[in-house]
Amino acid sequence: MAQSLGLNVNSTGWKLPAWEVRLRRRLWWAVYVEYTWRAVTHGRSSMISDDDWDVSPLTSADFTIDPTAMIPENIRDQSLDYFIRLCSLTEITSGICRQFFSLRAVSRPQILDSLLEQARGPRQQLLKWLEDLPESLALRPEPSDSDADDSVKSHRSLYVAYYTTHILVLRALLRPIIDSNTQLNHVQSSVETVLQACRGLIQTVIKFIRGLDARHQSAFWPAYTRNCLAYPGLFCYMLCLQKRQPDMTAYDQNLLATWRKTLRTRMQSWPFLRFAIVKVDAIYWKKLY
Repeated sequence: MAQSLGLNVNSTGWKLPAWEVRLRRRLWWAVYVEYTWRAVTHGRSSMISDDDWDVSPLTSADFTIDPTAMIPENIRDQSLDYFIRLCSLTEITSGICRQFFSLRAVSRPQILDSLLEQARGPRQQLLKWLEDLPESLALRPEPSDSDADDSVKSHRSLYVAYYTTHILVLRALLRPIIDSNTQLNHVQSSVETVLQACRGLIQTVIKFIRGLDARHQSAFWPAYTRNCLAYPGLFCYMLCLQKRQPDMTAYDQNLLATWRKTLRTRMQSWPFLRFAIVKVDAIYWKKLY
């Protein structure tokens, strides 16, 4: 429908009111974000080809709002930053999925050296994306006393998307490591680096989930977030399957148990976590490791 309406085409030069051009641009990026994350979280390839749209990245000018609209200035600015950064992150995520998770990509021999070289670009993009976040979206420690500001924190879901994208990259690197038929003795240092990065990311996500409280429940959480929150558990399970560092097996299993415990602790007040805990519980119920 979006393509039928021409939302995927740059309408800057069209004979349309400026407000409609801005609206069309925002609508296209909303469609692109929603469709891409639905594809990612459901394990499907995206049907949106880069050759089929030419809408340039959003800017603050695309969010010009009627001055009579009663929108608090701090909420308006934060929402603008949030959506612009989510769009840029989604582009990175889409590229990672095409590069590492398309049918052609997974059918090729999984050579760690080659995968590490391919992953360098996306990892640098993610690092730059994180470094360029505006102050309004920074993830800062918050006071826990009862007098603290309980305003809606609308950017936590952005970090869930970021961690999911980071997990996608490391999942691709884990594939040859957990494959017992792949010889990796010549790149043992690379194996250790990847495994350490995986453990560090899981610990970061656990800390992030523990930091969520009642003040964040009223924020905007996209529907696909519940699927994103299932990724860390499945990723941790992949880590438990590695046999390259037998002495770390117990540590990896403890990480999975810690993630499960964290989900159980937060599940009562966070419905979005229920899908994630079901996925983790299934690993234990079926005794998959």
